[in-house]
Amino acid sequence: MEFTVNGKPPKFPAPNEDAFVVRQGFLSEDDVKRLMRYLTADLAIMVWFLFHSTWRAEEAMGLRWSMVHDDGIRLPATNNKNKAPKGLPLAGHIADVIATQRERQVEGCDYVFHRAGKQIRCFDKAFDNACKTCGFVDENGKPRTPHDLRRSGITHLANLGFDRKTIMACSGHKGEGTFVRYHIVGMNRQAEMLDAAKRGQVKAPAKVLQMADKRRRA
Repeated sequence: MEFTVNGKPPKFPAPNEDAFVVRQGFLSEDDVKRLMRYLTADLAIMVWFLFHSTWRAEEAMGLRWSMVHDDGIRLPATNNKNKAPKGLPLAGHIADVIATQRERQVEGCDYVFHRAGKQIRCFDKAFDNACKTCGFVDENGKPRTPHDLRRSGITHLANLGFDRKTIMACSGHKGEGTFVRYHIVGMNRQAEMLDAAKRGQVKAPAKVLQMADKRRRA
């Protein structure tokens, strides 16, 4: 049976081959800390922000104090690749970074992250050199990229057990498909799963455990 619309075969969009590409280049939190030791202070603090916020590098480099409020950061649509506004609460490591940068404010500079009062427009070369020094390169000797911090931050939060919807609210991802590609499941994580399965000790989410504990106490 042939499916038609108004007597004509329907037109389906061509598949996006990029949607099937799994993103690689994972850096752990300890890796990021090590990397920061080989960067100048102005870049190190921004790298820490990028990892924990899961934001794109250009979003952080364009972040202005006028976008930082008492309750959080509000990034306008014009500064977001998805052309949609997004927010980030001042909590955890993000609050620490903003507090540090407030102390580093330079008169006449509205950028949160800056180099001697000037906007940071590119730090690829410095990042490359730091990665090479730390040995953070792929099988071809190519160093990790600043965008790997976004992928790594998403993977870090997912491994900690936070739900996908909340992580996507921070990262600004709109589609599940893109988010899944950014969540990298490394060999260590797979090994943990297989070892736990062998022992029969698969860990349930914290909320499930709490409910079970309440039933037992009742």
